[in-house]
Amino acid sequence: MESLDQLARTANTNPDFAALLPAVVNAADAGDEVARNVLAQAGSELAALAAIVIRSLFPEDKAAIPLAMVGGVFRYALMVRESFCDTLRKLDPRPEVNRNVVEPVEGALQIARKLASGREARAE
Repeated sequence: MESLDQLARTANTNPDFAALLPAVVNAADAGDEVARNVLAQAGSELAALAAIVIRSLFPEDKAAIPLAMVGGVFRYALMVRESFCDTLRKLDPRPEVNRNVVEPVEGALQIARKLASGREARAE
């Protein structure tokens, strides 16, 4: 990719953004500054969205908030993960991000196990 405009034209002619990810990651890995900026911006924007959700769900909570990353963008784009974690840390210090990308089902099972063990402890 030679420019952000070229990337935008390509993306707008092919709405399957997931199909563009490998090309953008490969370009970024090869040192393409435009691709690197796209991935960094993607991570920052995802972090901004996560911060909004966190503030909505946990407005008064002062404790650490466990957070997992899921999905192909996080799985295959290290730059997105790094940008996401760095930006989120600046926006809200409470999330403790699991830097390993997890499968959504695994995350749901972890939450269920924690809830179940908490209920068992309270029942005793």
